[in-house]
Amino acid sequence: MDAKQEGFDKSDWIGQGKLWASAPPMVRKAVNEAFSMPQHMEDLLHLPIAQMLEFGLPLQNTSPSAPLPAQYFSSTPPDITGEALRLRVQRLPIPDTKTVHKLLATSRQSWSDGTQSIIYSHLGGDVNHFPLELWSISSGTRGVPSAIVSSRSIKTESRQEEADSESDLESDLDVNAELYVEPVVLGRVAQNSFLRPLKDPKNKVFSLAPSPSPVPQVFSSQGAVTRHLNTWS
Repeated sequence: MDAKQEGFDKSDWIGQGKLWASAPPMVRKAVNEAFSMPQHMEDLLHLPIAQMLEFGLPLQNTSPSAPLPAQYFSSTPPDITGEALRLRVQRLPIPDTKTVHKLLATSRQSWSDGTQSIIYSHLGGDVNHFPLELWSISSGTRGVPSAIVSSRSIKTESRQEEADSESDLESDLDVNAELYVEPVVLGRVAQNSFLRPLKDPKNKVFSLAPSPSPVPQVFSSQGAVTRHLNTWS
């Protein structure tokens, strides 16, 4: 973003003790860009299903982390990017769900206070400073004709219907389709989600729906894939 064209100078906002709740649209646009995944990282995660099955996802801590949310944010610029970043975070466990929710809730204000990177404080000895866009991932499908991916909450459907949807997905998903990671805005409500087909299996239309599993994982059956992730919707 060209700060002058937008009439916004980051130095007038960041680290000036201002509250995110009062941020004008141009500031909100700037922070959205700060948390958006860059194209080179998104390209690394466009994988055919066969490769996705071999792609290990990081584990998630199940016990609450001791560090406070503020200890995850740093004013130091990122020191690891590109392929090195992908390989590094793929091997590191992510914080427990409650900690992730707290980080999401405070991320925008932390950016306003001068945060430039994220530290995995729950790991103790890890000193890498990761870019902010590390947190901006969601699950979807690409490579399927007429595929539509939307994030929506399904509040009234039963577990049985969810199980039926998983069965439908296994029979309807094109094995040549690609799973991909799409950038989204950090700071919204997080929920565990899986891909489920809408009432249009012919056109391979999918949506994100709540998952009963609290742990991110990938599994397959007869060539089809259901991916559980912490998804910002």
